[in-house]
Amino acid sequence: MLEKTLIDLAHRHFEIMWRYEAMTNSIIVRMEKQYKQRWYKQNYRVTFREIGCSGGFEVFMTMLLKHLADETDRTIKVNCNSD
Repeated sequence: MLEKTLIDLAHRHFEIMWRYEAMTNSIIVRMEKQYKQRWYKQNYRVTFREIGCSGGFEVFMTMLLKHLADETDRTIKVNCNSD
């Protein structure tokens, strides 16, 4: 499920990175997409408590990545309509 989502987002030109941060015991998720010479970026910090409450790492990350991608696409659409 997560692998399929990552492949889909890559085909939609999203760049996704995540890293573990020991000081806060959390994962930092960063999503970027370039559209018409402009970069759109989203950052999200998730704790292991949040992951555990939502059914596990794979389910949570899949939902989070889809949400961030939809939000980024909406932002791009709004900015394109205002140009």
